[in-house]
Amino acid sequence: NPTSQLVGYWYTAMISRRTVSDHHAAAWRPGRIVSALVPVPGKKQRQALAVPADAVLFHQGRTLVYVLVKPGSYTRKEVKLLGRKGATWVVAREGAGEPGLAPADRVVTQGAQILLSEEFRPEMAAD
Repeated sequence: NPTSQLVGYWYTAMISRRTVSDHHAAAWRPGRIVSALVPVPGKKQRQALAVPADAVLFHQGRTLVYVLVKPGSYTRKEVKLLGRKGATWVVAREGAGEPGLAPADRVVTQGAQILLSEEFRPEMAAD
């Protein structure tokens, strides 16, 4: 999915009315949203951090957050999204040359879009 940058899956569910009450069987209809955890054999666990959804920006195909360097000074960091739950994104921790966040990073959670706009304003004025 280009918007969420996550993978979507097609699933099939076999429900037997003999084992599930009619009430629960009626809850499974085409088009309903379903959450599932699928273990991937041989996949190593990764360390991750959670950030509010408002902190994550999508710009030119990249996933970005802004981190406070010192009061009034911010830097942009590319992050790798691992998943989302409600209003929280799960992002990879940085390491081994991969993009991510360090546990000590102070992520901008409000106004990140304004920082992005201000950073790229000189490029827009030149066009």
